[in-house]
Amino acid sequence: MNKDNRPLLLRLWEYQNERAPILAMFVFASLSVGVVYKFSTMPLKTYFVAVFIVILYLTQIRTSDEKKDFKFDNIYHKDRPVQRGLVSLGELYRINVFVITAQLILYASFLDLRIFMLGLISQLYAFLTRKEFFVREWIRRHFFAYHFLHHIQIGILTLAIITIIRPLIAYWQLITFIMLSTISVEIGRKMLAKEDDTTEDTFSRQLGYKGSALTLSLFAIARKPSDN
Repeated sequence: MNKDNRPLLLRLWEYQNERAPILAMFVFASLSVGVVYKFSTMPLKTYFVAVFIVILYLTQIRTSDEKKDFKFDNIYHKDRPVQRGLVSLGELYRINVFVITAQLILYASFLDLRIFMLGLISQLYAFLTRKEFFVREWIRRHFFAYHFLHHIQIGILTLAIITIIRPLIAYWQLITFIMLSTISVEIGRKMLAKEDDTTEDTFSRQLGYKGSALTLSLFAIARKPSDN
């Protein structure tokens, strides 16, 4: 592995293009928070703070996963940024510390103990996912348990965002909608063509292409808001 000696900002820009496109994260965060804000009467600045928190959390997940998946990627994804020396785990760790700190500051800025506690719970669960619940070998062998447990963090984040924005409809409806939407995106992201499906960490490998397509369709149908 050859270390890239270009300025850090240039390397991070290339990294985000490959692994965590800022535009895609902004669109996802804006739309997800927008679904909640549609039913709220809170000031517009609250919406933008919530969007920023979601972007920071998505960045946290991405940078944390690089260390968690380092050994796996060294074997199966040698062309990824960390593996080829574009960025180091140390640099990503510093970014991770920054985005976690920024989130907690934003949660605290609302001067609401419930919001701050949800922020702390969100970070506690994120810590557990980074440590793979201290059962790394077991959870790596159980694909669906792995993904189920990791998606709970999105539900906690959603609850925190909902508590910030205070929509005037039942919270569970929004949490369910956003959770199903996120799972649908993840299934679609991990459906690969047969010639590219060389590892066990994809839905198309675990369920077959037809099975994963059917599962994706079912989740898409389930997330459709009811008319009631």
